[in-house]
Order: sequence, then C-alpha cells, then structure tokens
Amino acid sequence: MRLLIADDHALLSESLRMMLEMDKEIKVVGVAYDGLQAVKLCEEQKPDIVLMDLRMPVMDGVTATKQVKSICPDTKVIILTSLEDDQWVADCFASGADSYLLKDTPPDKLTALIRCVHWGYAVLNPLVLRSMLTKNRTGEDSLHNTVIRDDDLKMIRLVSEGRSNSEIAEIMSFAEGTVKNRITKVIEQVGVENRAQLVMYALRNNLI
Repeated sequence: MRLLIADDHALLSESLRMMLEMDKEIKVVGVAYDGLQAVKLCEEQKPDIVLMDLRMPVMDGVTATKQVKSICPDTKVIILTSLEDDQWVADCFASGADSYLLKDTPPDKLTALIRCVHWGYAVLNPLVLRSMLTKNRTGEDSLHNTVIRDDDLKMIRLVSEGRSNSEIAEIMSFAEGTVKNRITKVIEQVGVENRAQLVMYALRNNLI
C-alpha cells in the first residue's frame, strides 16, 4: 500500500509516518503540510491511500479531497481529524471521501482500518456514526451477540494485520488447515462473506 499523509502538524505527521511504516505492507510516499501540497503530491505519486486532515493552511481537507478525487479517482481518501461535527462529515463524503476517522483511533486499529479501506470498505468512526444515527434517526448501530473464542479473536487480529494462513499457523502453532477451517467457521458464525468483512465486523464490534 502506497500512502500519503496530509497534516499541517509536523510532529504528528512524523509520528504517524513512523508508526505506519512499522507495517511491512505500508509505504509512506510523501507528507504534505497543506491541502494544495497534498493535491500536488497525489498527482505526482498516485498513492493508494491518503490520510487527510481537515483544518490545514492554503487549502482545507474538504477542498483537497475533491481535487484529489478529480485527478486520482482510484485513490482512497481517509479523513483523519479531531472534528466530530456532522456538517464536516457530510461535506467530506460529498467531496468524495471514502472514510472518516478520528485522531484518537488506537494505532493498531488505524492500520487495520486503513487496510479495510484499501480493500474497498467505507469506514466511519463509531462515535461519529452513532451521533449521526441519533440525530437523523435513520437506523441503529446494533451489535451482534455472537460469542467468539479467544483463539479465534487472535486469528482475526492476525488477519487484520494482513497475515496469511501459513503465517497465522506458525504464530499460533496450529496446522495451516486448522487455521483455514476455523476462520471459515467464524465467517459463517457471524454471517459475513469473507476475511475482509470479518475484520470489519470485529472492528465495528470492538472485538479487536
């Protein structure tokens, strides 16, 4: 995954870069400190993912997102901000953002969520989603009551890190076939269709 960070806080950007590059599947191809620079770097680097702050000098994140999507339609834009305001959320998605996350997202969850967005899933911070559902009364943020064993939760965590069945088997001292069968069984148990949806289920229900 080729990733671009757009945030005007240099210390945060550098910390984010160091944290993300600990994941062997993520390569940070650039850091932008304002929205216009983010657009220019996207045009040059064609990243898979952009982590976009909202309040930046020269050009804000909403405008930058719209321009990035115009020149790089295949690039996924994840808004990463401290703002929970519903109007910001609406403006971001109207501009083409793929996901909206808050900066207090734990590092391990952030990398898993980035991977989910790369797989094609839209992700919305649970607090923001709950606020929107409450205000608009368009639905409920319901959770499943399925009980998943600790070993299976560990497998899901490893799947969220992009581990293969053989890697999971080695880490957990299981046969590779056992890992495959147990993951398949959990997928059926929670009513999803594949590994990506299983990770999304676990994240939404705070299981990992």
